[in-house]
Amino acid sequence: MKIAVIQASSQKEKNLLLYQSVQNAVSKKDDQVVNFGIFQEEEAARKQRDTKLLKEINHISKRTLVEIFPELSHDLIKSAVERKLVMAYIMGYGTNEDLKTLLQGYL
Repeated sequence: MKIAVIQASSQKEKNLLLYQSVQNAVSKKDDQVVNFGIFQEEEAARKQRDTKLLKEINHISKRTLVEIFPELSHDLIKSAVERKLVMAYIMGYGTNEDLKTLLQGYL
């Protein structure tokens, strides 16, 4: 089996220790540990930015539509609820009365 050691640059001083520890932990003699080293500084910075952005998106996505709709373009929501099939479906099958009331206000 091949085992890869890859690290972010924030932990670069621990690379050799990690590599040696993984080598010592390998149970079979035919296993191979490959040290790919450390991510480039730019790659690590990009990954940190992406992680922060994903956390923000995750936080936003946990909000309810009743919370989100007032922050969206009025015209965008209105164009959706003016479609008779959309509103008929929401009013017929929707269970959130607050959302139904909110959407009716866009008409």
